[in-house]
Amino acid sequence: MSQARTDTRERIEQVALKLFTEKGYDRTSLREIAEQLGVTKAALYYHFKSKEEILQGIVSGRRKDVQELVDWASTLPRNLESRKEILKRIAALVESKWRPMIRFAQANQTRMGMRHADDETPPLDYMRQLLSLVSDAGAGPTAQFKSILAVVGLLIGAIGMDTLFPTESDADFSQIALEVAFELIS
Repeated sequence: MSQARTDTRERIEQVALKLFTEKGYDRTSLREIAEQLGVTKAALYYHFKSKEEILQGIVSGRRKDVQELVDWASTLPRNLESRKEILKRIAALVESKWRPMIRFAQANQTRMGMRHADDETPPLDYMRQLLSLVSDAGAGPTAQFKSILAVVGLLIGAIGMDTLFPTESDADFSQIALEVAFELIS
């Protein structure tokens, strides 16, 4: 696939995800996505045949992110510094790619539940992979639970806490979440 086609597909996915989150998946039409992009529906159909195909592309991209993270992390020694690097990488992915998807999933839980039935790997398996990256296999249950909370805290940081902390930006809250995650695993 050419770089221009890949870039266009990514742009379509970004705009669609924004609209799906703001308006809801079911209330967003392909026409609205095309209008937001400044293209015709025919141009949109060249890349994606349906909203479901767009969503499938978005989800597939996030799964690819997780797999790349797991593959990278598996090359690291199992120690505190590596776990901190993994948390930094998760935080960076939350900041750069995952926040919109997490917000979409929160706002469209029914749609995400329907997707699970069609996918090869259940979302819980991806979560387990993420959690295993920062856990110390030899640690006791309290330390294991803190590792789980560290990863979950980073993901909660993606949702934003603007209702509780209206003065904090998404980036500020993500940084706070990373600091707390470090404290939990240290």
